[in-house]
Amino acid sequence: MSKFQLYHTNMVLEMPSAVAYSRKKEAPTLRKKTLSKQVYMFWPNGSPCTLINVWLQHITAKATGDSAETFAAHMTHYVRYCFNKGAHLLAADDTFLQDFSNYLIDQKELKNSALTRARDPNHVAYTIRRVLDFFIWYQLNCRLASQPKLIGELGTGAQLTIEWRINKHSQPVLYHPAIPTARPPVGDKKPMPDDFIGKISVTILELKSKPRYPFEIATAPKRDDFIAKNEYLYSRRLATLKISKITGLRPDELNTIPPHLNQRPLETRILFIPTLKTRQRPRPIREFPLSLEEAIDISIYIKARSDFLAHLKLENTIATSFMLGQDGSPIKTRSLARDFKRLCQLAGLADVQVCLSMFRHRFITTQIAYEIGKELKRDIAQKDLWIEAVQRRILAKIAKLTGHLDPMSLIHYFDEGFAIAIANSTEKSPNQSKALMKQLETRIHTLSQNPELYNNPNLAKDVAELEKILLKLKTN
Repeated sequence: MSKFQLYHTNMVLEMPSAVAYSRKKEAPTLRKKTLSKQVYMFWPNGSPCTLINVWLQHITAKATGDSAETFAAHMTHYVRYCFNKGAHLLAADDTFLQDFSNYLIDQKELKNSALTRARDPNHVAYTIRRVLDFFIWYQLNCRLASQPKLIGELGTGAQLTIEWRINKHSQPVLYHPAIPTARPPVGDKKPMPDDFIGKISVTILELKSKPRYPFEIATAPKRDDFIAKNEYLYSRRLATLKISKITGLRPDELNTIPPHLNQRPLETRILFIPTLKTRQRPRPIREFPLSLEEAIDISIYIKARSDFLAHLKLENTIATSFMLGQDGSPIKTRSLARDFKRLCQLAGLADVQVCLSMFRHRFITTQIAYEIGKELKRDIAQKDLWIEAVQRRILAKIAKLTGHLDPMSLIHYFDEGFAIAIANSTEKSPNQSKALMKQLETRIHTLSQNPELYNNPNLAKDVAELEKILLKLKTN
């Protein structure tokens, strides 16, 4: 069975929108509209999968981000299965869907010289839910009265029998027996552990010192080309790790960081990041203050990116993507995620849950812990931390950094942030220590304004170390 991708992204489609009649013209005029950023799906034989394409257009018009592409990736399994079985998209019943679910669970692939599951049960559950979403959409928007009912609850005579259940958040959830039982919530909203970051960092360094063919190039290129690509790949991986750690940005936002706003982080000491998951245009920009050490790290990546573009003989102004592929073109978030997954496997983390989103969870919990720590130093009673007004005040500060519209949507991170804050809590510093910290802060500020800082890496590193010491003193 062919395994090539069954959908295209970023398609521009010209669609008929209306028919206009005129007394002056005998023939009617067909008016058209152009749709951009569309996802187009087809059958394995190349024929368009029209029903799913209309559904994906509907999703693109309503959703933000890459929802349509994600849905298409999961529906690929169903389209390919129907084609293999010679079945129509709408012919599924409870037995057919259960067989499809079993097929996805039982499928194996060769990984590290061993046969393993091609996908985990949670992935299968998501795929089955997307199939059910498609059936619900079709029934609400396209089904004719003469057609049998496709999907419904028990007793409605539908082909697919579903029921609505209430989850732990008191929200209605669609259920069907073909959906695999949810895995235990191990690692759900789990922050990225320090030892994982350490192992991945060591692996990145080892790959630089013992380079493989970067970007999965099968044959050896010219030596200078190989070195340039390997150097940039090393810098890109480090930047992915560091920026994700210090900002907690969404993986999609990593690749949409505007290069033109972040050319001089050493001078501005700010990282500008757009906020996705919003319909606002232009995208709102969040500002992240940088320590000197963080600004140096980002400056190193920006220089490596500029050097790589110069090697490819491309102008900086042409390459608008913050992260680049092997030819200087924009790289997709999926590709960054796959590269990160490979790093994790090489770091010995193949059998544990690890993904880029865990950096976001880490950032949120540590920021909550930091804000709770400040509240505790103000002599607030621990029991008062559970008052909604106090929690909202704390979470509102974090929401400004993460781009969440509703601060209370972060409430499920509060327990873990509280546990971290209590574990790190110490007695108040005496007034003398506060005065010394203020003096140290003033001295660091004076040094950071010295023009020599930008020409003397050793001086910059010394000031960065002082900033780290000051930050540790403030948080203790």
